[in-house]
Amino acid sequence: MAKRQFTTEEMAKLKSSRYVLSVTHNVVFFTAEFKEKVWKLITSGMTASKAVAKLGIDPHLLGKTRI
Repeated sequence: MAKRQFTTEEMAKLKSSRYVLSVTHNVVFFTAEFKEKVWKLITSGMTASKAVAKLGIDPHLLGKTRI
């Protein structure tokens, strides 16, 4: 579990993504589609942060631990 908790505003921003199933102050649950797309981007040579950003999720919001 990541040490930094999401604020209410950050949770709302994450929930607005079609790739987020649910989010709590501590955890984000992503769809299988998101995980597959991120994996394909990473295996094609993209960094994890850039892959997440390409799919519309702010990597700074998630932080390195969650990515």
